[in-house]
Amino acid sequence: MNKTIVTVTLGVVLAGGIWWLSSGEGPLPEKFRYSKDSVFKWTPENIRENPELWYRSARRETMDIRKNLANSRFSITQKRIKWANLEATAKAKVRGYTAFLERAKPQYTEADASGIWPVSVSGRRFEQPKLQSTIVKVHRDRDRERKRERTYNEMTTKAENMALKLTDKLDSLMELDRDLELGQEMADAAKSLVDLNGLSNRGAEIAATAAALQQEIENLFDQDLSYVAPHLPGGVDEADFDAIMNEGTEARILHIETVKPSTSVGVLD
Repeated sequence: MNKTIVTVTLGVVLAGGIWWLSSGEGPLPEKFRYSKDSVFKWTPENIRENPELWYRSARRETMDIRKNLANSRFSITQKRIKWANLEATAKAKVRGYTAFLERAKPQYTEADASGIWPVSVSGRRFEQPKLQSTIVKVHRDRDRERKRERTYNEMTTKAENMALKLTDKLDSLMELDRDLELGQEMADAAKSLVDLNGLSNRGAEIAATAAALQQEIENLFDQDLSYVAPHLPGGVDEADFDAIMNEGTEARILHIETVKPSTSVGVLD
């Protein structure tokens, strides 16, 4: 007797639960009706069979998409601020390294020609081997910071562009939700179906582009940021050092030749 009562009770509960979910009053009714992924993939016939359920489900899905995009925008904004700060730090280091090299290289050239060592650069005294190795080290450090500066500048620009895309999509979702709200109100009040197909198509387009944006966000910053410094096998490579010392020399000579005043003189008879 007790087993019979329990069996009947379970049957009633299960039947009631199934009805609750399929009636549109359950927590995720669209999972049990018409579609297993997006409510915006319902067919027009399914929508018109139960427009009230479709409106509720569509607004809930729109809200979820907006929430995910808003979270992504917040995360990207945080990254953009961090990268902008790192870019500024790298830029400042590049300026410092460049200033040192602009002082050290002429000092080295002058001392090497005169044979007078040590020399003073930026308040520090250097013997020839130490200044030579320091110039090479600072030059390599500057190359690293230039790479950081370029990379973080690129990443910051990407983040800014993505934030704009997300803002535009969030605005579109807000407009869609307002129209869905109006349609739901009309459906509840007068059983008017308004333009269900148009709203469904808009929702499908926005859902698809929002998903594409999320994928773009995942791939956006997936790039190789590694840096491999040139290998110097013990001591200072003389060829590398000479290249550093001559860096910019051709450009300076070209500039001098370009601005050299004309030597031609007019002759009066």
